[in-house]
Amino acid sequence: MKVWRNSPETIRILFVSSFLMNIGFYALIPYLTLYLTGDFAWSMAMAGILLGIRQFSQQGFSFLGGLVADRIGCKETLVAGVLVRAAGFLSFAFCHSIWQFVIAAILSGLAGRCLNLLFRQHLPVSRRKKGARRSLLSGAL
Repeated sequence: MKVWRNSPETIRILFVSSFLMNIGFYALIPYLTLYLTGDFAWSMAMAGILLGIRQFSQQGFSFLGGLVADRIGCKETLVAGVLVRAAGFLSFAFCHSIWQFVIAAILSGLAGRCLNLLFRQHLPVSRRKKGARRSLLSGAL
């Protein structure tokens, strides 16, 4: 708890938002598989391919998050990433064809990569700005 109290507000916001995004992601993906194989009668292979496309778009295009952050800034890219990822996940509910699902998967994957990279990039910047790096490390040890 000492580390939490001594950390700057920006770091606490990053930790809480990262936690909530991970909870949402890991709650959605298993139900998405059930939704595709149940309501749309997709085979497990088709559902796996769709989830593989989403994962590839998140891992394979990591450079795009850096390019966008360099152009418009870290905070703006974080906010845009949250909005695009939410729109991608929400659009799964309204998809009816395979290509709609693929586009939603790519959107959510690209935005997810932007978030992961920028959380990691923004954390050291927040600590340097607030001068809390030493207290965070000494409190954890």
